[in-house]
Amino acid sequence: MHGKFLSAQPDGSAQWNRDVANAWEYFHIEERPGGKITLKGAHGKYVSAQPDGTVVQIYGHKEAP
Repeated sequence: MHGKFLSAQPDGSAQWNRDVANAWEYFHIEERPGGKITLKGAHGKYVSAQPDGTVVQIYGHKEAP
């Protein structure tokens, strides 16, 4: 977003304000049934897009929803 990287934070939040990609800015793509994928962050939590579409943050689960 605007030339910045999404960063997974240890507290379960996400910040979209990093100028460079380090370990916390990399996400693992995991394939799921039905042609879906999940994105797993550096702290073992999954990305969740909110229903209103305005915020992307790290989901509180350690397993994919």
